[in-house]
Amino acid sequence: MAGSYFRVSEVRRDEKHIWYVRLAILRIFDNPLDSNSKFGALYDYMLSRSVHPMCINRSDIGVVLFQSDSPQVYKAHCIVGLGNLSLIEQKFERANAHYQKALSLFDKYLPVGHPDQSRVRQKIANIVHIYRRKPAMALEDYEDCLENYLRSLPSDHVAIARVYTDMARSYEQLPNELDKALEYAKKAAIIFEQNLPKVHTDNVTIHMIIKRIQRKLTLEQ
Repeated sequence: MAGSYFRVSEVRRDEKHIWYVRLAILRIFDNPLDSNSKFGALYDYMLSRSVHPMCINRSDIGVVLFQSDSPQVYKAHCIVGLGNLSLIEQKFERANAHYQKALSLFDKYLPVGHPDQSRVRQKIANIVHIYRRKPAMALEDYEDCLENYLRSLPSDHVAIARVYTDMARSYEQLPNELDKALEYAKKAAIIFEQNLPKVHTDNVTIHMIIKRIQRKLTLEQ
């Protein structure tokens, strides 16, 4: 689904100021986007900001309706997009509800261990870790996501590095786990450096995390 082309077949706004958007997939273009094209650049831009390309970046977006023959997995991807928008608006419980709904669809319609399942579980774990402040509980989910990613993706995939980053942050907040936090942060940094530009947000962020952990370790000595 990611990288598919859609046309907007209907846009309307009701009396409660909620937008309703009907999208129709253009199946003849149902191939990955060329990252060098304008559409590919737009997709990468939106993806880097956690805004799903199937959803309009509007704070008052309500429901995205699909043509009746669209597979359920397409709907799940869009629900993830709505969760991302809720997260941007800091509506964490709403975001969690969207992610849980998307996960139930992914679990039903995708093979066990599919990367899309792990991506949503990782987002749910982010909420547990960052907003509910339960890093130990989130760490269990991150470890499950990592295990699934390693079975289905290349070991140097950026998605794996992002789980390493989340694990580093979790270990950093646990007592006596700074060494392990640094270990995972360095693993993430290696993958990011191999696959992303130096100025990419992931590269900048992971090096900030490494420096912060190293300072804490120095203070402990």
